[in-house]
Amino acid sequence: MLKFQALSTPSGDGETLVEPTAQKLPGLTEANRRLLADAEATIHGRPISELRAATRSTLVGATDVPIIVTGHQPEFYHAGVWAKNVVAARLAQALGGRALNLVVDNDAPKKTSLAVPHERDGVLTSQEKAFAEYRVGWAFEQFEAMSRPDGRRLLDEIRAALGDQAYEHSALPLMAQALTNQEQAGDYVDQITAARKAVEAHFGLDLVERRVSQCWGGEFLLDVLANADRFAACYNDALTDYRKAVGIAGRNRPIPDLIRDGDRIELPVWVYRHAKPRRRLFVERSGDKLTFHAEATPMGALGLDDLRQPDGMARLRAVIGWRFRPRALTLTTWARLLLADLFIHGIGGAKYDRITDRLIELYYGLQPPAMACVSATVRMPLERFPVDRSDQVRARRKCRDVRYNPQRYVSVITADMSGRLQARVDAIAESERLKRQDRLNRNARRDAWLAVRKANADLLLVDPTVPDRLEAEADRIERQLAHNNVADSREYFFGMLPMDKLARLLDALPSADDFRLKPR
Repeated sequence: MLKFQALSTPSGDGETLVEPTAQKLPGLTEANRRLLADAEATIHGRPISELRAATRSTLVGATDVPIIVTGHQPEFYHAGVWAKNVVAARLAQALGGRALNLVVDNDAPKKTSLAVPHERDGVLTSQEKAFAEYRVGWAFEQFEAMSRPDGRRLLDEIRAALGDQAYEHSALPLMAQALTNQEQAGDYVDQITAARKAVEAHFGLDLVERRVSQCWGGEFLLDVLANADRFAACYNDALTDYRKAVGIAGRNRPIPDLIRDGDRIELPVWVYRHAKPRRRLFVERSGDKLTFHAEATPMGALGLDDLRQPDGMARLRAVIGWRFRPRALTLTTWARLLLADLFIHGIGGAKYDRITDRLIELYYGLQPPAMACVSATVRMPLERFPVDRSDQVRARRKCRDVRYNPQRYVSVITADMSGRLQARVDAIAESERLKRQDRLNRNARRDAWLAVRKANADLLLVDPTVPDRLEAEADRIERQLAHNNVADSREYFFGMLPMDKLARLLDALPSADDFRLKPR
């Protein structure tokens, strides 16, 4: 099982994380297969093993080979996310199975731009390049394809920021056709997926692509709807147990509890219509009838008998007419139970999916199948200044210290320097004497403090440029630190990395041979 204390972001450029180790993943995959094949629990009246076989046959075309699943939002994501695809493809290859990538197109982007580093006059800044108009609450599946001019504009802006040489050595030329092909792409999700696939094909990686919007639901969703009260209670109990285990107070972290509003029960499902933002789903049961609400908006009603029919999903779509999409934990519960022999997370997903583990135990009465975690850190080949936070602290300390200890910084030697230094020594000595012997004589102590202050100012008159020079040095270090922060980010789109750095990442991750079981 995962060692959650080991799940930390790799710090060094080119470092990777694979947990559990490559040698353990084939055994975990096989153990998960046996666990789920023998599961006695049912979903919507069907044994999990039966529903699992149907799901795998529909999405992969096979039921008897290991299926390694990973997934992410269709974003311009960084190399640490892409590393999951590499490991999934290689593990599947080693086991004679298939790797499947779930394109989480039902999620809503936090922004519709990608950050690009740009150097001007020796200083790096990060520029945001838009790929779509941002609409609050819109899911990725609702974004239209970029037109050819818009795709070309995006690539041209990235090239201008990176420079011609960096652009040509990156993976972007491989991706360019997909990102500018509006005719063959149905929408933006198809474009970004095809762009990523072009790079994966170059490196010999083979993954089946399935969009969540086109494959999730079925009996799994119908079961959640029909048992809304119990499912929501188990979900909240799983959250409570997770918070206790990790020491989180409150009921809103890492995600909020599902709420009950009178007879209406919130479920971990999004609902939305065409060209409208996502909303939370509430279900209200009255006898054998379920009434659906998109938050405060009525959606319609359907009988439980309708949901239990073989065409229950078709009836739900026909009567309600809204899109039903999973929230994060609902998606991974479905994927881990009905699709994957092994699910590969990133760090955040792996930590939070302990909640899914507990939900599987509470609602389905099953031991949760094991999961894996993969990540990496790959940085852009950008120049960095030899400064760090300690240099900034020292520089700012000097800017303050020069007002109180100017003798440490005045390097100009003049005839009256010794006299000014002695005046400072005498003023400090008098101030200390008054503090010891005449502490209540506030007027005298203030005069002594002013004398020390004047002595310090007189010393700075020997070289009045010192404070400005120290401030300028501190400002320079802070600009260089800001430059380094831009250069050191691991969040840049992996397609902007040089192809040779991507090749080195693949070398650092386990190969197919590393996964193959060795005979005892």
